[in-house]
Amino acid sequence: MKSKLSGEVINNIKNVITRKDIVELVTYFKNNDITLDNLDDFKEILIHSLNNNASLEIIEFLLDKKNINLNFDYTIGNIYYVPLFSAISNNNFKVADRLIENGADIDYYSKLNKRFIINELLRKNNLNEKNLKYILNKNFDKRGVSKNVINSIIGKKEFNLLEIILKHYKYDDSFILKCLNLYKNRTEIAEKDFKKIITLEKEKIIIEEDMYKKINSLNNKILPKLLFEYESCSDEKIIRNRIIKYDILESLIKANECKTVEKILCYENFNYKYYNYKGILSDVINNNNIKMAKLLIKSFIFSSGNQVNKNTIFDLRSRYAPYLNLMLNIVIMLNNMELVQYLIYNSEFKCYRDINMKDINGEYPIFTSIYNDNIEIFKQLIILGVDCNMINNNGISLLSLSIINNKVDFVKYLLSCFKIEVMKKDIYNNTPLSRAITHGNYEIIKLIINYGKEKKIDININEKDENGNYPLINNTEGKNLLFYAIDKRDKETVENLIDMGADINFENNEGISIIDYAIKEKYISIIDILLKKDNLLLNKRNLKGETILISIVTSNIYSSDKEDLIKILIERGANINLVDNSGNSALSYACQKNLNSLKNLLIKNGAINIHR
Repeated sequence: MKSKLSGEVINNIKNVITRKDIVELVTYFKNNDITLDNLDDFKEILIHSLNNNASLEIIEFLLDKKNINLNFDYTIGNIYYVPLFSAISNNNFKVADRLIENGADIDYYSKLNKRFIINELLRKNNLNEKNLKYILNKNFDKRGVSKNVINSIIGKKEFNLLEIILKHYKYDDSFILKCLNLYKNRTEIAEKDFKKIITLEKEKIIIEEDMYKKINSLNNKILPKLLFEYESCSDEKIIRNRIIKYDILESLIKANECKTVEKILCYENFNYKYYNYKGILSDVINNNNIKMAKLLIKSFIFSSGNQVNKNTIFDLRSRYAPYLNLMLNIVIMLNNMELVQYLIYNSEFKCYRDINMKDINGEYPIFTSIYNDNIEIFKQLIILGVDCNMINNNGISLLSLSIINNKVDFVKYLLSCFKIEVMKKDIYNNTPLSRAITHGNYEIIKLIINYGKEKKIDININEKDENGNYPLINNTEGKNLLFYAIDKRDKETVENLIDMGADINFENNEGISIIDYAIKEKYISIIDILLKKDNLLLNKRNLKGETILISIVTSNIYSSDKEDLIKILIERGANINLVDNSGNSALSYACQKNLNSLKNLLIKNGAINIHR
């Protein structure tokens, strides 16, 4: 046995190596006539050099000292080392190359550690992307990538390393070249033989069931993609069961992995039977993943339609339109105009589209646009051909629903573009106009009245209902349409309503007449209109016993305006000597208020000062 170096000499050599000084090392060896004849000395110094990331020059210097088999295990303390493993562990690839040139085997199996290099580096947390790629590119035998190695990588969440391994072995360059050569040479190959080639390629690295089981516990978005993309099983039933069991589709949708999701949809359908399809799609759209949303929408429509019994529904529109409209309703509710246009204009859906059809839940897209207050989508659907007189499941028309929800813009658009049945009664015996009156939306009331006048539609506002009431005249407060018009000081509508037969002598639930209300609010121009109507009862008394004349005299209207109005009353034949409940006449009040010009006007026209 060769003589062993002293502990002091070995430590001195190690210290020089640690300082990475090749000149000092060479000098030390020369001055001390060191030959490294002892095998253990050589192994100890070599392993120390490799563990301390010594330079290539130092390693070459040591290798020149002794020609031995570099495939060995060496123990320092309780730790086992292999030369090549140590070099690669430090990403010292130049040194690793030299070791391999000198006979080190990348596939060496450590008898003491009972591990190949990948497993050993992984155990010591020294495996990284660079040294893993180096190992694999040295034609590392895939037997060294065992099930335990894969599970260990997954357990450490080193998914980037897992992807490198799977990419290296499956569908590698040699496989691609083989397929290209088959195509290039026009080689005829039976389908079963080609499937066998694919199967063998897939089985290079086996993906086990227990690898999938780690998906939920690790809560990682990358792992499901890797396991599915490099699935080794060729049994479609098993693949589909794994997709369902481990929520692969939903995981990859959330990860926005469009390409992989597209592949998964070949096995698992995303349709109306899929649990929480609406929530999944909503999340995708809210996250603005439009590409993914389009992929899922398309899959949903065609997959759902294909589930329909083709023996009972032959028409393509009847089969697919309910599902297309379901998707349309969802994107309308989410206010996504891009996806709305995708559904209503994309040529792929043209022959299946019918926007006047209910979705599978019995809902219409056009009504959804009203509920969602989206006038732009509403207009798009109308332009596309929605029946503007359509009624929903509750018997309410588009116009009436717009009125109920006070959607003035929707009402304007409907009335401006199309012939709408504004006087058609619904199942509740209400017309759109009566709905507007009930909901007290004067702007809509005016729109409908003007529309009726323009289109020469007979709007009989004095029509009685089955209970003998006048629904088109009064609202629930007993308020006449004219009250609304007066509130808005809308002369045009006041005249239109009167021309249509509105009762200008009408009193509300409090006994206040139209003319009394106008006088109280000092709406001079409207009072003027009312006074000039032949059917106004000039001498009718209100609850105080006041005639119109007395009400004007006692009002807060300016004196000059009062005089003009009283002249009209006198000209129309009003009785100027009638008294109120207090026994006072118009002249009495004019005297009390010192309204001399009015007093003279009344006396001139036959007024007698009657006062009790």
